[in-house]
Amino acid sequence: VSAVDITFIDVCGDEIEPDTEIKVSLTSTDIPVEEKPVVVHVDNEGQAEMVEAKTEGENVVFESDKFSVYVIVGTETITTQFTTGDGSTYEVVVSFDKEAGIPENAKLEVSEVTEADTDYYEYVSRTADAVDSNITDLNYIKLLDIKIIDENGNKVALNAPVDVQIRLLDTEETNYVQVVHFAESTKVEVIDPSVDVNTVCFETSGFSIYAIVDLEEEDHVARVQYTFQNSDGSSFEFLDASGNK
Repeated sequence: VSAVDITFIDVCGDEIEPDTEIKVSLTSTDIPVEEKPVVVHVDNEGQAEMVEAKTEGENVVFESDKFSVYVIVGTETITTQFTTGDGSTYEVVVSFDKEAGIPENAKLEVSEVTEADTDYYEYVSRTADAVDSNITDLNYIKLLDIKIIDENGNKVALNAPVDVQIRLLDTEETNYVQVVHFAESTKVEVIDPSVDVNTVCFETSGFSIYAIVDLEEEDHVARVQYTFQNSDGSSFEFLDASGNK
């Protein structure tokens, strides 16, 4: 991690801010460009915000019209590509920093849960329930078992969230993609990822089974449950014209 405090001053020595965004180029010998560094802006009130940046040669480049402290954080990646029995190919990339606690020489392992697995249809059913849909409305679903193992073959537990990028190389068009994470317990987490063509990106704090599901956007209806109570906290009851509940 490297931090710099960038300030502009006028001829009178007063601090000023530019009227428009300007291009900033930073480099740090502590963070190789190969680690895909990210830039975080910390304002004068201590609020942190990630800045969209890119690498140009050995420099990290971004644009901004707000200046104070900028922090460059180095990240590392683990990538794997695998092909399933039906010929589908996937590329999975995990990006992380040192806080994640992933040891050196760790490997990313990805396998697919298929119809040949006894719990496949249970996962499919639970996925449909999690995204408030029917199984028949799932245009596309892939169940991936993702994990990171150390050099001794032991599964690595994450100490901090990591970024996951999955390229679904067997599909070219997506409609409404969601990710459902089945934790080691019975907990089910629905993740709304960012999607760029056939690439799905999301953040996670742990690995296990993930369902990548694609729905028709118009078929996805958000369900909202309302609870009505009387002023004394008792349940409110609706009656029809005949006085029936």
